[in-house]
Amino acid sequence: MGHRTRKSAPESETVIGVLIPHGWDEHFSVTSISLACDGEREIVINNLDAHPGLLVLLRKRISATGAVVRDEQGESMAVQSYRPLKENDGNDFEPKGTTHENSL
Repeated sequence: MGHRTRKSAPESETVIGVLIPHGWDEHFSVTSISLACDGEREIVINNLDAHPGLLVLLRKRISATGAVVRDEQGESMAVQSYRPLKENDGNDFEPKGTTHENSL
């Protein structure tokens, strides 16, 4: 019998960064976005269709919570929730781009 390795479901993380365009169509409309965090970390948002409001937050700093998947192509996130942050938001005690576990 072969040995099977079971992958566990990705854990939910809260990440702070700036939303940036990631892909465009032939009319130069943004079709995909990423969350750019400190340390050159970039996380592709893979469920933009579920959260179209993220498009109006392009080039803004946000806090996003969701399941982050890491593979050979990089990181992607299925966003569960998000909120825009102000530059002097009360969360400034954490460095921008900080990743921490979110207990839901």
